[in-house]
Amino acid sequence: MELMWICLLIDEESRRKIVSKCKECNEDLKLSERFLDFPLHVSLKRSFFADRFEQIKEELIGFMKDAPCFEAGKVHLQRISDMIWLCFDEKEEITKLHEAIDVLLKEKYGVAVDLFDKEYVPHITLFRSDEVKLLDRMYERLKNEMNETAITLNAYYIGSRKHENEFFLLEECR
Repeated sequence: MELMWICLLIDEESRRKIVSKCKECNEDLKLSERFLDFPLHVSLKRSFFADRFEQIKEELIGFMKDAPCFEAGKVHLQRISDMIWLCFDEKEEITKLHEAIDVLLKEKYGVAVDLFDKEYVPHITLFRSDEVKLLDRMYERLKNEMNETAITLNAYYIGSRKHENEFFLLEECR
């Protein structure tokens, strides 16, 4: 069994701006920046275990040929439990795609639909910490900077723990 994930990456210009602003606001707070070191992305399916990575990858390449591109979606900052997210204002299309991926993986590969999938919220994780007061301070610093930010989701990727930090392109938005 191999741990896999499917995601949409954001455009490079938006990524640079978001990461720069987050790091600037975090200089004295020193929250972990591990999520800023990953490619900023929207998960389309909770990480899952499955066999046949190559087969699933090829299936998703065909599936994504008809998937929509999401241009200049507006986001707003949200504080959820132990995290700070950028959430999408227009999320219906991303949610429909997520649900279609759930159905495909469940029917063809027996991948379970879990609570995260049932309560799916398209988002980009910026920070996660058990230090509630520091997260609150970070949220206050970022909320006016990040709200109404427009980003483009420009490529679908799949990855797996076996392949470490290598992401495989499924489809690029044009």
